[in-house]
Order: sequence, then structure tokens, then C-alpha cells
Amino acid sequence: MAIESPDAETAESLYLQSESACTQARAAVVKAQSDFDRASDLFEHDAVAKKEVLNTQNALAQAKGSLAQAEAAREQAVRRLKLLGLEAGTFGQKVLIRAPISGKILSINVVAGEFRNDTNAPLMTVADLSTLWASSDVPEAYIRFCRIGGTVQVELIAFPGEQFTGRVMHIADTLDPQTRTVKVRAELNNLSGRFRPEMYGRIRYSEMKKSMPLVNERAVYHSDGKAVVFVEQAPGRFIQREVSLGKRVGDKLIIESGLKPGERVVVEGVIYLMGGV
Repeated sequence: MAIESPDAETAESLYLQSESACTQARAAVVKAQSDFDRASDLFEHDAVAKKEVLNTQNALAQAKGSLAQAEAAREQAVRRLKLLGLEAGTFGQKVLIRAPISGKILSINVVAGEFRNDTNAPLMTVADLSTLWASSDVPEAYIRFCRIGGTVQVELIAFPGEQFTGRVMHIADTLDPQTRTVKVRAELNNLSGRFRPEMYGRIRYSEMKKSMPLVNERAVYHSDGKAVVFVEQAPGRFIQREVSLGKRVGDKLIIESGLKPGERVVVEGVIYLMGGV
């Protein structure tokens, strides 16, 4: 985007002033050098006092210092022109503004010919939408299942029946005291351009899935406030083991701990084994 800016005219003026100052400083150095050479020659022939030589030498040093300052100011003016993308010595140029990133224009807050005097007000918003963040509020009880780099499945309202895969990139360090949730952010590949910011959907964390034993409720015997099952060690041999119960699924119970998937337990006649213990 090209704009007209008073900064461009100011930068050009400063450059021309610095060029003029350099020209004058070089002329002053040439004159001071000539005066010093002439005074030195006269001093060698005893035509002037040494004081004259010292005076011209001091004037030469001052002229060289002024030239160094003028050249430094010119260099600064040139860098400012380059920063604005302008050519030296040409007035009426427009300043070309380039976005720091490549992407899509999300909003334009200015029209052609409009005058703006607030340099802090944004003219347009550009965003790189090749990757998007899917943000979710995970309940406190389930945050232990989330980890950086973990996989998530995203279902968006805009695309029913489709699932998209993302990866967890950030887990908040604090808990929202009102909702008792933790903000988790996952990254989605959007090279296809199908996703839009502020879309709604559901997120499922793959790491939250866990294989757990499921047994018939008749296999669980309660004794002294504890839940136990009888696990088969060998044909005709069983061992009593305490377990922690989870949710009920129909007539079955989830075993959260104490039993491994695949282990065989006694379902019928548990009461007789308890009597033999």
C-alpha cells in the first residue's frame, strides 16, 4: 500500500541539508589545509611566528571534525530514506508500506484519498491463516489427560460428519476459578483454507481414551467396605484381589485399578469362594 506522508518530505529535506553541509565542510577542510601548508612554508623561511602555524593547524583539525559530523548526519539521512523506501533527492514520493508477513487481508480501515493524522491507528489487518488455533476449556478433572504434542480430533459445525486432526501446542498455567477449566490450545493445518477464525465445534482429546477392564457386576463382591474380585491364576486356582470401581455400564462395572485387561475373573459362584477364604 502506497501513502503520502509528511515524513517523506522531511526525510528528503534532511538529506539535502546534510549534502549541503558536507559540501561546505569539505570546502572548509580544503581552505584550512591550504592555510596550514602556507603557514608551514613561511615558518620554515622564518617569515611568520610558530603561533601562526599552530593557529592554522587548529583550524584544520576543527574543519576535519566538522566534516566528520556532516558525513555522519548525511549517512543517517540516507538510512532514513532507505527505511522509508525512498530515493534520495526526489520530492513528492509516496511511502510504500509492506506487511511484515504474507497472508490474507482480514480488514481494511481506510479508503483511497482519506487523510489520517493518527500514526498509531491500524490501516488494515493481515493474518497468516495457514495454521489456526483451536481453543477449548478442559474441565479440571480431565486436564491430566492433556499433554503438549498430544493429538486432538476436531469436529466443526460448518463441516458435519468430518473430523480434523490437530496437535496440542499450549496448556494454560492457571485455572479459571469461575468455570474450573483450563485453557488448552491446539494447532490445525489450514493450507486448504477451509477453516475460518471464530468457527465453533467440538474437540476430542485422543489421549483421554484409555482401555479399562469391564466386568459383570456379579463378579464383584463387597467385603468390609472393599470391592474384590477373584482372578484366575491357573485352571481351578483363583486369587482374591481388591479393585477400584468406576462407572456402571448396563449390568457391568468399569474397573479403574486392580485388574488388567484380558485377565479372567469368576462371575458365578463368587460367594462360595468367599466362604473358603
